[in-house]
Amino acid sequence: MSNAVYDINAADLYDKKKLPDGDIISISVVGPDESSKEIKFILRLEEPVSWWKGLLLFNRKGNNSFRAIAELQGNDPSQTNGATDIDELGKYDLVLSKAKTFGVHTNMYRIVDAQRAFRPGYQYILSWLTD
Repeated sequence: MSNAVYDINAADLYDKKKLPDGDIISISVVGPDESSKEIKFILRLEEPVSWWKGLLLFNRKGNNSFRAIAELQGNDPSQTNGATDIDELGKYDLVLSKAKTFGVHTNMYRIVDAQRAFRPGYQYILSWLTD
């Protein structure tokens, strides 16, 4: 059972590929910071994107429990950040979520290769360009 509507690879974000629901999300990388064991994420909303967006870690056991790494909407600051570690990425699904019709938070994209794609000591900037 997937914790999101669609499965994607991190490469889809590096390529600024139009995702199945029409979103374009880009990723850029800063690092490494050899002293850090954390994987840091910054989530940004680019104009005109303004509805709620989130980067969440979902329990793979199917009980729908999750932890928000970063979440924001247009009325908030234009970016927010959070962190995780490589062990969490091995146990939880990394999911990009967004508000859809009537503001319902919907888990859209599970990054299936997150444990291989994101490394400790790096900062990953996720920019939501279109929704």
